[in-house]
Amino acid sequence: MRLGIIGCGAIGSRVSVEAAGMAAVEAVLLNDRHPERACCLAGGKVQVATLERILEECDVLLEAAVPDAVPQVIPPALDRGLDVIVMSSGAFLDREFAEDMGRRAARSGSIVHIPSGAICAIDALRAAAVGSIGRLVITTHKSPGSIRPSAEFAKETGIDLSAIGAPTLIFEGSPSDGIRYFPRNVNVAATVRLAVGPDVDMVLRVIADPTIDRNRHEIEVEGEFGSLSLTLDNLPSDNPGTSELAVLSAVSILRQMLSNVKVGN
Repeated sequence: MRLGIIGCGAIGSRVSVEAAGMAAVEAVLLNDRHPERACCLAGGKVQVATLERILEECDVLLEAAVPDAVPQVIPPALDRGLDVIVMSSGAFLDREFAEDMGRRAARSGSIVHIPSGAICAIDALRAAAVGSIGRLVITTHKSPGSIRPSAEFAKETGIDLSAIGAPTLIFEGSPSDGIRYFPRNVNVAATVRLAVGPDVDMVLRVIADPTIDRNRHEIEVEGEFGSLSLTLDNLPSDNPGTSELAVLSAVSILRQMLSNVKVGN
């Protein structure tokens, strides 16, 4: 395998190191909008490359950049027949975009992989949705300093994150609206939405909590299968806005792609 990585932040940098140590990986080509990040990781199997070179030479592309990069790098990768790993799952909440990516992948024989990221029980939720889910609520707790809202968030809500001194509900609504306000912070909700499908009644709640130093996600589900309730406390990675589990999920899915034994549905 020749792996291309777009974005050399917490996820891309870790995957590049892990991939370089895998015997089945021949080369790792890096691209970042800040070239110095990629250059710091270069050596051995790891090389700095342009997007064009990655598209020409790689078999798999990992998007670990900002959400805006997804429509720039994923369509041409699929058109070239590359399998892709997409960390910015929120982009696929745009149904028109998702359907277009599905058609491109079908034409070229590519596969789009969306890792579980900073959440767990994705396989259980996907299985539950085969029946029916009557209620699904996901609540995300993050420290105000780790929340990076879109420009329209403060304009439309009037909320000043820097002024929050106690746990405060700053958003309650659909995952699509949540991604619009917090494109870098609630990919967990986007991934859950993609797992259960567009017809499940799903509510996302975001709580800014200055008393915590972890990224907490709570899921409550009721359906034909029974009920599920879980709380996940994620330690942050080197980037406070990215959970360590999200980083590990990218490494995990790469290992799974290289394995002939698949665990989980």
